[in-house]
Amino acid sequence: MLINAMIVIILHILILYTMSVSTMKNIIFAMVVMSVVLSQAAVYHKVLLKDPDALCLDGSPGAYYISKGEVPERVLLFFEGGGWCGSSDLASTTESCYQRSKTGLGSSKNYSDTISFTEGFLSNNAKNDFNEGTKVFLKYCDGAGHQGVRQAPLSYKGEKLYFRGHNITVAQLDDLERTIGLFSKATDIIVSGGSAGGLAVFTWVNYIR
Repeated sequence: MLINAMIVIILHILILYTMSVSTMKNIIFAMVVMSVVLSQAAVYHKVLLKDPDALCLDGSPGAYYISKGEVPERVLLFFEGGGWCGSSDLASTTESCYQRSKTGLGSSKNYSDTISFTEGFLSNNAKNDFNEGTKVFLKYCDGAGHQGVRQAPLSYKGEKLYFRGHNITVAQLDDLERTIGLFSKATDIIVSGGSAGGLAVFTWVNYIR
C-alpha cells in the first residue's frame, strides 16, 4: 500500500510540472463534477430472501436492494421491470422462461452486492423530493410480472423452473416490515415501477395499503 501511495504522489508531481494550465483546469473541473455526481448517488445494498418459497425462475432466492435514508418513515418502493417470459404456445413459452432463467431477470445468482442510482427518484439528487427517504428496489426474477404461486416446479431440460413471483413479493414486503417497519412505522409510502414493474404497482398497491 505504501508503494502504491508513493507511485500516486510521483504521478501527481509529474502531472503538475508537465501539464499545461488549461489541461489542469479541465481535469480539476472533471474531478469536481465527478465528486458532485458521487455525492448524489444512492447506494443500495442487496438483501437475499430467506423464505424457502420465494424463488426466482431458476430456484435461486428472490432479492431486493435497499438504500436507507435519513427520514426512514418515508419509503419508496420500486418494482423492477423487464417484460415477461412467454410466447404463442406452451412449448415456446416454457423455452422462453428457461432461457430467461439464465439471466438476471430469472436468477439472483449473479446479483452484485450493491447498485447505485445518480439520477431520478431512486437517487439522492438534490432535485429529488424523496432523496432523504428510504428507497427500495424490488428485483424482478420470476418472469411473470411479480406474480405466480405455482407450488410444484416445472421440470424442463433436466432442470426445474419456479413460478413464484407472488411469493417473492410477499416475502420482500414481509422482510421490509421486519427490518424497517414498512407497515407499522412508515408514514408515507410511494409505490412505483417500470414496464412489467409498472403493471405490478396496480397489482400490489391495495395489498400494500
